[in-house]
Amino acid sequence: MKKKRQTPKIYEYKSVFMQRVADYARSGHVFYIAQYVKLDVMPRLVEHFDWLYHCQADRYERSCAKEKGMANAVFMSYVKPSMPSDTGHPWILMFTSGKSIVYEYEKVFDARNKYQRIILHDLELVQLPRTGSANPVWTWRFTEEKYRSIRSRIVTLAKAKSLDGLHAEIEALSKTPGFSGVRQQIKKIHQLARSLLKHRQSDGPIAYRFPPVRYVQRLPDTLVKLPAAKRKPKPHGAY
Repeated sequence: MKKKRQTPKIYEYKSVFMQRVADYARSGHVFYIAQYVKLDVMPRLVEHFDWLYHCQADRYERSCAKEKGMANAVFMSYVKPSMPSDTGHPWILMFTSGKSIVYEYEKVFDARNKYQRIILHDLELVQLPRTGSANPVWTWRFTEEKYRSIRSRIVTLAKAKSLDGLHAEIEALSKTPGFSGVRQQIKKIHQLARSLLKHRQSDGPIAYRFPPVRYVQRLPDTLVKLPAAKRKPKPHGAY
């Protein structure tokens, strides 16, 4: 009898996907491969990875693999049903330490390495110090390049006293998922903008009310059901 596999972790909302990626990194799934794939190809890709790396194994199978010194794997993706069918959707395959054939077939990255961090839409997964704890926390923040770009635009707009432009920039930032790393950066941007506006009040006070920095609460899983794969998975490389 064919063994039933776990439901693929295909999330409908980006914030949930990002939160789960951080969760798995926290649990030791720090090695990964990632890419983008069209929705109609994804079911076959999931079957292929499960066939090779058992990424849909249940809790008992994962426990047995860990006892034998084998790596455990998990596949996740973010798919919004309203997106065009030919859009590439991000996926990630995360591994714990241990023996695995993945190192023979794939170029595996380490999320703890600053040059190999997981990046999604100008946000990167990092480990940052946490108040009251000796252990760092896994969280998302803007990449250094993106953060410098935002800071530069804020400086330019504040110097020009362009409140409309500043408002648009700050409002766009407020829509970013409020992970702790992102919140720290946005607070620094707000402080910078306040300081610049304060020094440019020679023509009268400049009134601007900054929006609150949002938090990401613990989000429930909202999964997207994938259609059945059109054909059985083939050996590695045959996508």
